[in-house]
This record gives sequence, C-alpha cells and structure tokens, in this order.
Amino acid sequence: MREQRPQQPVRPGAQRGALQGLRAYAPVGASIVLEGVGRLLCALLLFAVGLGVTGAMLGTPLAFAVVAIGLEVVLHRRVGPIGDTGAPVRSLRGLLGDGWVPILGLFLLAALQNMDVIVAKHQLSSDAAGSYAAAAVAAKSVVWVAIGIGLHLLPEATRRSAAGLDPRPVLMRALAILVAIAAPALLIFAVAPELLLRLAFGPDLTLAADALIYLGAAMTLLAVAYLTVQYMVALGETRFLWVLAVIACAEPVLLSATDLSITGFAGIVFAVQCVVAFSVLALGLRARRARAAGAA
Repeated sequence: MREQRPQQPVRPGAQRGALQGLRAYAPVGASIVLEGVGRLLCALLLFAVGLGVTGAMLGTPLAFAVVAIGLEVVLHRRVGPIGDTGAPVRSLRGLLGDGWVPILGLFLLAALQNMDVIVAKHQLSSDAAGSYAAAAVAAKSVVWVAIGIGLHLLPEATRRSAAGLDPRPVLMRALAILVAIAAPALLIFAVAPELLLRLAFGPDLTLAADALIYLGAAMTLLAVAYLTVQYMVALGETRFLWVLAVIACAEPVLLSATDLSITGFAGIVFAVQCVVAFSVLALGLRARRARAAGAA
C-alpha cells in the first residue's frame, strides 16, 4: 500500500469544483450561501470586538477559511483521504492549455456584462452614470441566478454527452428554471422600478428607473447566453467564442457612437444582448444536431 500524502488546504472554489464533478450539488450551493452570510457575520464580529475597519476586512478571509474547512470535511467523507497513486502531477501550463475555452468564454461574458457601466461613465453625466450603475447592479441579480444553475448544467450535460445521451434536456431545464426565476424579477422592474431603486440605493439614484426593465431583460438574455456557453463547453464546442468576441468588441463602439438618454443607452444594451443570446443559443442547439448527425 502506498503512503498517503497529507491533504493540502485549497480554496473553496477548487473544493466546489471537485464536489461539482461528484454531482454533490447541495453542499456546493449551501457553501455559496453560507460564505456570503459568513463574510457578513465574521466582519461584524471582528468589528464588534474592537478590530475596526481592519476586522471588517478580515471577515472575508475568515469566512473563506471556515467554508474551506467545511467543504474539506464533506470531500473527505465522500472520497476519503488522498492517496499517492504515482500519477504525474499536471502543471499549471497544462491546466491552462486544457481550460482555455471556458476561461476565454467566461472572460468575454464578463466583458459583455460590465462594459456598459464603463462606457456609461464616459457617455452620461455624472448623476446619470451613477444611477445607471445602480440600476445595472439590480438587473444583474438574474445573472447570479444563472451562475448557480450553471453549477448543475455543466457536469450533467458533460455526463449525458459522454454517455451518448442527448444533453439538450439539461439545457432546456436550466433555461426553464432561469425563466421561472427571472419572470417575477422582470415584473418588479416593470411595475415598481423607482421604488425598488429608492429602497435599495436611496432617492439620489433613481434617475435610471425607466431603464431598469430594459437592463433586466438584457441581463436575462445574457444569463441565457451564459448557460448556453456552459452547455457548449460541456460538449467541447468552441465556435461560440468568435461570436462573443465580435459582439464584445462592437458593444462599446455602438454605445459611444451617439448621444443617448439613459433609457436609450439601456435600449442599445438590450439589443446587443438579444444578438448575443440568440446567436449563442442557435449555435448550441445546432452543435448538438451536428454531433447527432455525425454519430448516425
């Protein structure tokens, strides 16, 4: 029997990835929620004991440590201690070489998610840009929901594809869940945008109330694109990258081309995300049909 190597501490993200691969979605989801709550509680606790602002900042790494310990316990129960199998250790260069598609894809999606706020700072007045940024933060709540759904979508689509099964039902379920969660949010954005922004950010940041529904719809479409990208990564597809790259480069040009109101600015963002979502979704569904035709 080979000597067992001591387990090394890892960040929660790496542990979540391992549990995600094991289809242990419940502890992954719980750890994300607990990390957010833990950061707040740890910051308040350290501040209360007299560490001041420094203690509030130290609450974040302390919460990371607590969550990492908890995830380590869960991993140990599921897979046992790590043993030395004699297998070669992958280098960082090798990992980057294998993971360049999701890295680049997620980078481009991040650019599409945040580029409008950057351009708004230069194109809109100071008050309008601040209000636009506040509305954009509210609208992006849908994207965070999609990130959570993607934790299930990627490994399940990979598993079904590797087993020769049709992975499209996994994508369809993910999109259905996204729509079910986004619909009430969009309803609030349409019916009471000013009230929402006033309660969340104060009365000074409500100038973009009329634009909130456009931004909410835009971020919902971006969430659709995010889930579809995760689906295509599971299938080993790369054609979506050039679509994201072209649109990510075009968006700041379109937003800077004319003098727009806040609502008009948000309308351009919505139009851009329409193109992103429908283009990527079409590529995703077409990729599966092409693969099925090749197998036949």
